[in-house]
Amino acid sequence: MGITRWTLRSKFIVMLLLFGVLPMLVIGWAGYDASKRSIIHQAVEIQSRLLEQTVASVDSELSMYQMLAGSFVQEDNVHQMLDPESSPDDLKRYVKEWDMFNQLLSKLVFSKFEETPSIVIYGYNRKVFTSWGGDGTRLADYLDSNAEFRKVLKAGSAGRFVWAAPHSVFDLSSAAEPMFSYVAGYTDADNGTEWGKILISGSLTALVEDLASNNRFIIAKPEGSLVYSAPGTAVPEAILGEAAATSYSKGAAVLNRGESMNKSLYISAKLLNDWVVVKEIPYRSLLSELGEVRNIMLLVIGLCVLLSILLGHLFTGRMLRPIKQMVRVMRRIGSGEWAHLPLIRTDPELDLLQRSFLSMTSDLKELQERMEVEQQQKLELELESLLAQIQPHMIKNTLAVVSGLALRGQTEQIREVVHALGYFLSSKIYPENPLVTIEEDLDALQHYLTIMRIRYPDRIHVLIDVPDALLGQHIPRFTLQPLVENSIYHGMKNDEAIHIWIQAYDISATFTISVADNGAGTAKQPFEAGAEGEDTQRVTAYSGIGLSNIRQRIALYFGGAGTLRFESRPGAGAQVEITLPKRQ
Repeated sequence: MGITRWTLRSKFIVMLLLFGVLPMLVIGWAGYDASKRSIIHQAVEIQSRLLEQTVASVDSELSMYQMLAGSFVQEDNVHQMLDPESSPDDLKRYVKEWDMFNQLLSKLVFSKFEETPSIVIYGYNRKVFTSWGGDGTRLADYLDSNAEFRKVLKAGSAGRFVWAAPHSVFDLSSAAEPMFSYVAGYTDADNGTEWGKILISGSLTALVEDLASNNRFIIAKPEGSLVYSAPGTAVPEAILGEAAATSYSKGAAVLNRGESMNKSLYISAKLLNDWVVVKEIPYRSLLSELGEVRNIMLLVIGLCVLLSILLGHLFTGRMLRPIKQMVRVMRRIGSGEWAHLPLIRTDPELDLLQRSFLSMTSDLKELQERMEVEQQQKLELELESLLAQIQPHMIKNTLAVVSGLALRGQTEQIREVVHALGYFLSSKIYPENPLVTIEEDLDALQHYLTIMRIRYPDRIHVLIDVPDALLGQHIPRFTLQPLVENSIYHGMKNDEAIHIWIQAYDISATFTISVADNGAGTAKQPFEAGAEGEDTQRVTAYSGIGLSNIRQRIALYFGGAGTLRFESRPGAGAQVEITLPKRQ
């Protein structure tokens, strides 16, 4: 017998054989990744060499600052200028020393630097010589009051030769720009006493000009504080820490093991003064050469994916269409429609599933009918059992009242108790319907309160606050009396009176009825104990048959839509709140 229809499995196998998008994607991506790694490696090598060359150029600038400071230190004229025995009040000598200072500038500075640095010779003898003019203020006083200068001078106190950056220019008449300084302490050769400082300052912008023409970078001190940051550059702290801890014996270093962080690679090198230069290399600039290849590969893969989606849609549509029809049939069954279920034309595998499902549906229908009957019978038995607990308990307590009255010979009160009990038992609290209105439950409660007030004269005060609009709402019959009974028997303290409040209030689609008292209260939480697996008798010890009985009936009549909440603390009374859905 020949094959008349293809199975779903054979269709799936043919699809896999004809359209190998995934293998093509893997091969293409592997080639792209290998090319990317090769280009990145080469680009990092080139950028590292460029950084090393630039750092060498900056180092030559820094070494000139060091040499210039050394030249000033070795000059005898500087020795005379900073002699602590020399006073700035000796104007003739001071003017002569200014002339000597200007000669030193011409000799040591102007002929060697394209861009003249700022020179400050600051003597502890209150003599100050600078390469820039004053504004009429004594230079020593001006510099002593200049916060930027004091900051740099303080940084120089950490050692004889110190680099300080960044800071503003000391001369306020100059344009504000980031500066760096080489601070050299001038020490007397005979006794080792420091007489002053020689500060040689330059523009950071001019220093990093070669770096600035070469992408994004920062300069940081060994402890991680920034010296200079190119506009728009932010280097992660982890990268800064790694750059500071790296050994630069082989020149520039590649940070973060050459892996991308914040979509950038980072390389670093160390300057002559131990500052580190960290250069950011954006991935986008490295991979610009691969952009066209990547776009072509993505276009081809995208076309293959679209073709696969189209063909997959056509093939799987035949498979999904009968499944969707079967889902609609299942929904009909879920809504209770068991008859006239259609037979769907489909492939052999799904046809077998469909027939099995229809057979199972027939069995489920019979099982559901049996379960409904059994559930109804079980519910009726549970209701009868729960309600059977309440009436004997009520009668037992009432007979205890009658017994006490009889011992005292109070026949008139006995007559009232028996009369109230008779009305209570003949009231509408025991109809066939397990639910009664709040008004009916309150009427039955009044008969019970009549009995209790006879037993405890002037000790029971009940306040009922139920809006007329809620009197017609339904609650499980015999709900309020057990709650009031709990308040009386478990809340009364010695000979003190007890106040009980019965309230009801509207909450949108639900309403809440509350029974609260000012009695003794309790630390026990019956329902929490029961939830932890404690013995039911322990729960009943506080709540009697009332709380657990009412809670079970709420669950039976209202399911999860009804709740009962119990709160109590020793000396603070107790409160029971029952929230139920409204019924029209």
